[in-house]
This record gives sequence, C-alpha cells and structure tokens, in this order.
Amino acid sequence: MSEPDIIRLVIMARFLLLLVVGVFCQLSARAQDLINDEAQAIEWLEEYNQVAMGVYYENTVASWSYQTDITDENEAASVRRHVCFGTL
Repeated sequence: MSEPDIIRLVIMARFLLLLVVGVFCQLSARAQDLINDEAQAIEWLEEYNQVAMGVYYENTVASWSYQTDITDENEAASVRRHVCFGTL
C-alpha cells in the first residue's frame, strides 16, 4: 500500500470517527428533541450527510493545499477548516 493510500485511509477513518461521535453528541445533547419517526430520522441523516460531506471536502482541500504548498496562509486555512470539521 502506498503512502497516499495510507493517508487517505487515515483521513477517512478520522472522518468516520468524527461523524459517529458528532451524531452521538448531537443526539445525547438533545434528548428532548429526539426524532421518533423513521422518515424524519432518515431526512435528518440525509441532511447531516450533505453538510458533513461539504465540510469534509473543504477540510481535505485545505489540508492538501497546505501539504503541497507549505505557507502560513495555507496553514491558517487548514487549521480553520480542521476546527470547522471538528465541530460537526
């Protein structure tokens, strides 16, 4: 397995872990707002997935920009995107 493949796997594993943790935190923080209807739950998950994928993409682009062109500006952008990604 090449180094870029390993990096991609690590990024994907982090994303999935953050996604699971984020969903768990959202559900536990809003216990009174739990959705009991399956259709509403599916709709919420689809909406969350769209948002999460957009944030994941932006995080990946910023990270790649910094890794391929190490500048203070790209580092700051990467850190900002990483923080946004972590708040999902």
